[in-house]
Amino acid sequence: MEYLIDILIWCLIVFSISNTLAVSVLFQPVRDLLHPVGIRQYAKNEWKVWDSKKEDWVLTDKRPIPILGKLITCPMCLGFWFGLVMSVVWFSPSHNIITDGFFGSISSWLLYLSIQEKQFGQHQG
Repeated sequence: MEYLIDILIWCLIVFSISNTLAVSVLFQPVRDLLHPVGIRQYAKNEWKVWDSKKEDWVLTDKRPIPILGKLITCPMCLGFWFGLVMSVVWFSPSHNIITDGFFGSISSWLLYLSIQEKQFGQHQG
């Protein structure tokens, strides 16, 4: 029974960290810094962002960080990486680090789906 409680706590910790980073208002500035919303590549070294006041695309100095930008907005992706970290730092539910990553990913995704309607007020997926 104690082992099941440890697994439940493990899942909740992985979910809490991944959900906080991926969707909370607290980390919105970090997400905007890594992956600005509405940004598109115009030319090789030129990026444009949608300006709602001008209703047009304008050049910007902001640059997305491709891998981190997508990662930090995805609870399922973050769940995988935090599952790996938790299996090394605390304990491994399956005694296999890769399996723990997938377990963290799916548990984060399922918990995210179960609360997203309450969190956002409507279905987002």
